[in-house]
Amino acid sequence: MGISLLDLDAIVLSHGHMDHTWGLVPLIQHYIEAAVEGRNCKKPRIVAHPFVYMTRSVKDYIEIGSLLSQGKLAKHFNLSLSKEPIWLRENLLFLGEIERTNDFEAQKPNGKILRQDSVEEEDFLLDDSALVYRSTEGLVIITGCSHAGICNIMAYAKKSAEMTAL
Repeated sequence: MGISLLDLDAIVLSHGHMDHTWGLVPLIQHYIEAAVEGRNCKKPRIVAHPFVYMTRSVKDYIEIGSLLSQGKLAKHFNLSLSKEPIWLRENLLFLGEIERTNDFEAQKPNGKILRQDSVEEEDFLLDDSALVYRSTEGLVIITGCSHAGICNIMAYAKKSAEMTAL
């Protein structure tokens, strides 16, 4: 596509699982190598839910969460961690924490999460989020794994895009 990773403005993380966060480690390495070579690069913003960097596990021993703490992320990126929706552009909305309003999806935990107070609890992936693009023809939802449930995501996207448009 001809886009340099050194020119990124923002990185949006849908949630804190390894397949969504572990790519940040080689990206940081790429930035550091560029800086050592004297090349200029932006310090992009990471947009995500505040739980995105928390430790997660499955079966009490496998790490499936971010390898980077909030402090490490903040050294390399400008952080915009929010449970609330954030407008990224005029027509592009990060949803933040998606309301779980129905009883037929997103009901089972996916492993454990270690809270900031060091208490481990069931992980219902409250950090799972999505993007909403407001086009002239309606809303377009851009999602990752949809752990929050696609029906919950659609309902919250409609509600959030309408509320924040006022």
